[in-house]
Amino acid sequence: MENSMSQKNIYILSASDRYNYGDLLFPIILRKELEKLGDYKFFNIATIKSDLSKRGALPTQNYKALYSSTGQNNYLVVAGGEVLGANWSRLYSFLKPLYYKVYIKTKRKHILESLLKRLTGNKKNPIPFIPLSDELLNKFKVIYHAVGGAGISHHFCKNKIAEAFSKAIYISLREGETFKDIKENLKISKAQLTPDSAILMSDYYDVKRTDEKYIAFQIGRYKLGATLFEIKEQLELTYKRSGLPIYLIPIGNCPGHDDHIPLKWLEKHLNCPCKYIEPSNIEVIMQTIASAKIFIGTSLHGIITAMSFCVPYIGFNPSIGKMQHYLNTWAPEPLNKTITAQNISEQVTAALNIDRTILKEKCQEQKSLAKSSFKKIHHSIEL
Repeated sequence: MENSMSQKNIYILSASDRYNYGDLLFPIILRKELEKLGDYKFFNIATIKSDLSKRGALPTQNYKALYSSTGQNNYLVVAGGEVLGANWSRLYSFLKPLYYKVYIKTKRKHILESLLKRLTGNKKNPIPFIPLSDELLNKFKVIYHAVGGAGISHHFCKNKIAEAFSKAIYISLREGETFKDIKENLKISKAQLTPDSAILMSDYYDVKRTDEKYIAFQIGRYKLGATLFEIKEQLELTYKRSGLPIYLIPIGNCPGHDDHIPLKWLEKHLNCPCKYIEPSNIEVIMQTIASAKIFIGTSLHGIITAMSFCVPYIGFNPSIGKMQHYLNTWAPEPLNKTITAQNISEQVTAALNIDRTILKEKCQEQKSLAKSSFKKIHHSIEL
C-alpha cells in the first residue's frame, strides 16, 4: 500500500462491514462530499474485510490495513455512528451469528475482548473507533465527523480518549447530549455540533417514489419496548384510524439487530392489510421510507431517512437513548420525543397533520450544517 508523497489519502473508518443500513451510508456520503472538494485517494476500513456491494455498499479492508499504511499524507476519518463507546467483542458480535450467540451468553466478555484484539492484530487500541495507540496517532491525522456515543466521559480510558480528541484536527458530534458530554466533561472546546451525514442521502439517491399510500414500520428484535402483541394491537388500531396499510421494512439486518424476526411475526399475525418488504439493498429500504406517508420505528437511520425525504416520522421506545438525543437536537415538535409503543396509534394522527413546510425547513437546516462540516474537514486537510 505505497503512497505518493503528494497524494493525500483518506482512510474512512466505520462499521460498514455489516448489513446495517445506516452504517453502510456513512462512507458513501463522506466520499461523495469530499470528492467534490479535493483530489483524494480513499480507503474504506472496517473491522473485517467485506464486500456488501450487492447491498449497495462499498467494500471494506480490514482494520490491519491502518497499521500497514505508509507515507506522510494519511488522514483517518471516523465517519459517524454510535461509535465512541464501541468495543471489539460487541462489534464483532454484529458480524458473526455464532459469535453473537457466544457473546450474549458468556459472562466473561473480557476474555472475548482480549481474544479479538489478537485476532484483529490490534492489542493497543481498546476502542475500535478511537485511535489511542501511538502507532496510529503517528501515522494519521485524525478527524471525527458527526459521531455519537454519550457517556464516553465515564469510560475507563477517559484520560486517553480526551488526549486523543485533543490531538484530532477536527471533531464534530451528531447530537446535543454527546456534544455536551465531550465539551463539558472531556474539556474538548473545539468540538462542534453536526447532523448525521446520512441526512444528505436525498441529494445523492434518485429515489422514485411510488403512488402507494402506506405506513412504513420497522422494529429491532431487541428494542421492542413492549410485547409484540401490544405492538400488533397498536398497528391494527393505527390502520383503523388512518386507513393506511402497514409495510414492514427491516433496517437492521445483521446479528444483534435481526429486524426481520419481529417483522415477519407481525406479517403473520396482523389483522389488517400489511406487506413485508424484502430489504435486498439499501435503496429498497430508502425507497420504502421515502414513499411512505409516515415512518414509525426504533431505527435512528430510519428516522434520518424520513427527515432527508421530508416524510413525517415517529420514534418509539424511549429507552433508545441515541434516538431520543437526536430527536431532541434536530426534530420539530411534536416529532422530537420518542414515545412508548402503546401510544403509536395516537401519535400517528398528530404526525400526519404536521406542516410539511416545517419538515422541509428542518431538513435544509441539517443539510446545510452537514455540508458545512465536510467543508471544514476539507480545510483541515488542506492546512
